[in-house]
Amino acid sequence: MKKKQDFVLPFSGLKMGLHTYEYELDQSFFEACKDFDVTTGSGNAIVAFEKKETMMLLSLKVSSKVETNCFRCNEPTALSVEGKMNVVIKFGDNEEFEDELWILPREAYQIDLFQPIYEAFITSLPTRIVHEEKGCNPDVLKYLSPEESSSTKEEIDPRWNELNNLN
Repeated sequence: MKKKQDFVLPFSGLKMGLHTYEYELDQSFFEACKDFDVTTGSGNAIVAFEKKETMMLLSLKVSSKVETNCFRCNEPTALSVEGKMNVVIKFGDNEEFEDELWILPREAYQIDLFQPIYEAFITSLPTRIVHEEKGCNPDVLKYLSPEESSSTKEEIDPRWNELNNLN
């Protein structure tokens, strides 16, 4: 697995202004996403990091192509995932990580970007992953919605049919 050190951004020596970085998301990154049924993938994360006098701004864009299983037929399907995340970073006495505001200790000199890249990817996954129109396995679909045949239809007692006439 890719070490988290590959995603560390040392900001202490950077000049004021905007800095752009690109991180490759290879198979080792997506192994961390096994809980979300992502089997394979590749992509990249573009990080725009702006250093200012009293704070820093971090903007992430994640773009990847992954393979996962369809929720309907459980067959492999390809999926494009695009995600964004913006974070304001300030310095303080106590370390805190909110959704869009991080407070780092004053002596901090680097940021580990693995977690925010991971979160930008995971939160961009659709809640329901299915194949494109008519892409599911037809053998599985026939078990999910079997056609009713006349032999399997149950005859309704004629006394119950009289209830339909009450309207």
